[in-house]
Amino acid sequence: GDFGVQVEAPTTDLTPGHPLEVICSVTNTSPGGGQFRVVWLLGGTKMAVWEPSGVVTFRKESGSAGEEGRLVMHRRDLTTWVLRISQVRIEDGGSYVCEVTDERSKKSQTSKPMSVEVKRPGLSQAQHEVTIEQGPIYRTVGSHITIWCKVSGNEGASNQEFEFSVRLPSDPEKEIKVVSTSGPGFSYAIYSGRVQSRDIYVEKVSRDHTILHIVKLQEKDTGEYECYTPNTASTYLGTYSAKTNLTELRAPQVSLTAVTSQLYEGDSVGFRCLVSPSSSSSASLGWFRKVASGDLTQIASILRDGRLVIGADYKSRHDEGHLVAEKGDSGLFILRLDDVTQSDKGEYVCRYSEGTQDEGGAWIDVNTDSNGAHIDVQRLSSYSPICTSPSSFYLLLTFTILFIILALALIALALWRRRGSAGQRRTLDGLWSSVKMSEMEKENEGQTCRTDDEMTPATLPTTFSGEGNLYSS
Repeated sequence: GDFGVQVEAPTTDLTPGHPLEVICSVTNTSPGGGQFRVVWLLGGTKMAVWEPSGVVTFRKESGSAGEEGRLVMHRRDLTTWVLRISQVRIEDGGSYVCEVTDERSKKSQTSKPMSVEVKRPGLSQAQHEVTIEQGPIYRTVGSHITIWCKVSGNEGASNQEFEFSVRLPSDPEKEIKVVSTSGPGFSYAIYSGRVQSRDIYVEKVSRDHTILHIVKLQEKDTGEYECYTPNTASTYLGTYSAKTNLTELRAPQVSLTAVTSQLYEGDSVGFRCLVSPSSSSSASLGWFRKVASGDLTQIASILRDGRLVIGADYKSRHDEGHLVAEKGDSGLFILRLDDVTQSDKGEYVCRYSEGTQDEGGAWIDVNTDSNGAHIDVQRLSSYSPICTSPSSFYLLLTFTILFIILALALIALALWRRRGSAGQRRTLDGLWSSVKMSEMEKENEGQTCRTDDEMTPATLPTTFSGEGNLYSS
């Protein structure tokens, strides 16, 4: 059957610095209990969560109790959980509720609210006390931010109004009215347009609890914010306003470059994503590829806690060592893809996400996308380098050698013919001389040659190797 939930505390009237224990019990359940998820809420805002696995998470807020060890949640037995605050503050006062879900049946039950009063020493219960989220509050430009404000000891009219104003750094003495639960007429002109469009509005959580929302934070929203609660009682007792500082963080500049944009199948490509400035420890960065529909397909992301998350389409590639994503220094993030294919061509972007937390402790990411970096991957068949196969090389070499041999042969033949022509002329000249001498011998046969001194008979030679003097001295 259905189970029940009740919440109780040993004491509900405290002063700051004292401990508080709030006990949540499940009734009408089976003897073995169940797999319960327990959520504590204070003034309608999630404060702490107990998972069936035993993991406890706390609402992360300025001055978070969980972070400081001020707040502890433990399981006393199968059906009882205890929320303990070691040193309560004014803002810990309010209405506590315990919400329990049976994870097996998925049924949920919520306890009746229990009121806890935390007041300063010396103040009567009727005195008015206003608290606001402690600052400085750091948020990113473009993010949705919230600032809570609570009042205690309010015994005036049932409808308590809340008014938010700001003092800007440019004129810290001037109060500018932003928004009020009383209506739009409260806002100054500088904020009236944003209030009408609900870019700025107030959420009334309960009679004594409101939340200021700025849906899209702007640089000019930096300043000191004040929450004022007009008095509804006949006398003034206590405090009626509280202040906090909101500090914005400028949106970073994100640029992406591809080391090489012209690729062939099987190549590697590197992407460099540079974030400036990059000073937030709650930031993450992811790489994406645009598909035909214009949507982004996740490749890899480095989360704010340093963990690497790989997109579903790239998991096997990462497992094979063909995808590497790293975080460098000074805002540099690097992605490398190996063994690219036709499916990798297209436009790539990197997305820088800076995290902030809403009033309930949930993370809200403010995204800044880089420019697009395009890569083109060509098929190997379209790549035509000038080269020859071994058989073509040897054929070319053979023709080259034959050409050289033929050229040498022609040169040798030309030289031989030149030498042959010269020898032939010398031979013909010799033959001509012999013929002439033979004729002369016939004509002078029997003649005698004499010298000037004496006529000495001389016999003419029968042969001459060339023309010569017919007389000897």
